[in-house]
Amino acid sequence: MKNRFHYISVLLLLTVLHGCGSNEDPFFKASLDSTIYVAKQMDRANEIEFYRGYDFYDYLRYELKISSRVEELTLKRDKLSMIFEHLDSIENSCFRLISLIEKIKIDLLKKEGENIAIEKDNDPDVIVWKKYNPELGCLPSDLNLLAVERPKASDVVNLELIGESQEKLSSKGHELWRSLNDYRRIIVKHTGTYTWGRKEFKIDVKAINQYTDREDLIRQVASVIDASQVNKKEDRQVLIDLYLMLTKPDFIEKNGAKVHWVNSMFTNAPIVSAISSLSALQNEILKARSLAYIHWQGKQGHCCYRFNQIIPLATGPSTIKEGEDVEIKVSIAAFDSDWPPQVTIEDYQPQIVYENGLGIVTVKPEKGLQTIRGTVSIRNNSGTVKTEPWEWKVNVLEK
Repeated sequence: MKNRFHYISVLLLLTVLHGCGSNEDPFFKASLDSTIYVAKQMDRANEIEFYRGYDFYDYLRYELKISSRVEELTLKRDKLSMIFEHLDSIENSCFRLISLIEKIKIDLLKKEGENIAIEKDNDPDVIVWKKYNPELGCLPSDLNLLAVERPKASDVVNLELIGESQEKLSSKGHELWRSLNDYRRIIVKHTGTYTWGRKEFKIDVKAINQYTDREDLIRQVASVIDASQVNKKEDRQVLIDLYLMLTKPDFIEKNGAKVHWVNSMFTNAPIVSAISSLSALQNEILKARSLAYIHWQGKQGHCCYRFNQIIPLATGPSTIKEGEDVEIKVSIAAFDSDWPPQVTIEDYQPQIVYENGLGIVTVKPEKGLQTIRGTVSIRNNSGTVKTEPWEWKVNVLEK
């Protein structure tokens, strides 16, 4: 949530900067300084997000290497190989998109005549604190935008990223837009299409970039996923979340005109604002990567849910006849006291209270055999909500 706030901050500040009438306006300068500060925080957030996803990717590579040396681990090796194949496709696509954005950043600074030849960490007079290294894959650069000599300049941004009209894109703008949508397709495909045991799951990823509002987008995405042969029980919500995280509208209305999303982001943007927005976009890209990897980690056998308390549960008949056996089912319920499960119920106005990880539902059903239904939801470590149906049958006798 904190990283998401940083991204929203960048967009809000960029909007403010576009709305200012003069580059000499004190408010404009204050907004510019704030944008630069948020950009620095975004660079830190990007580094954290990169390693959050990379840890599992690197672990799989190590496990594959070890299992290849032990003949008895054939089944484990096959499972790991399948998972790694999907992660590797996501990683390569993420690398291509992050690399493209890094190239755009550097080209903007270079063509504006800024000094990017020197790399020196934590030097207030140097722009490049950590250069982008393709050998590290998806880890973005660390730039000190306070050292940019002409932070208000926007001509190069317009020349590089804006097309001949508000609806058309420049070659770089088009490449950025196409690559972002390709990444969305690949990450959703390689999270929802796989073979697990004897079951095959598949999603046909369609391009959705026209919608009236977020609710309309959710409806369209859910419809595509529900029409596909995906593992709806395990993957449905994460597939929806991934798609939403990476979806931008083809066009938006701006000042009464139809404007492509790329042009709306960068037209007349000061160079530091454009770079800040690109860093914020990288954060969305990396957060989607982390979500996909954590989801696969759960499938691999590492629990993706956090539990900090357990309680014993025993269920059985409340009355029996003398001489009869009594069968008592005993188990343990593990739960997260910070994120308790959320319970819903159909067709009733219930009283629901939460205690020791349980949702205690009180209803007053009518006479006869009744089936009470609802759902119970829990969040995993990535924040994704998983929802399961529940039901209970009760026979209501006359008084």
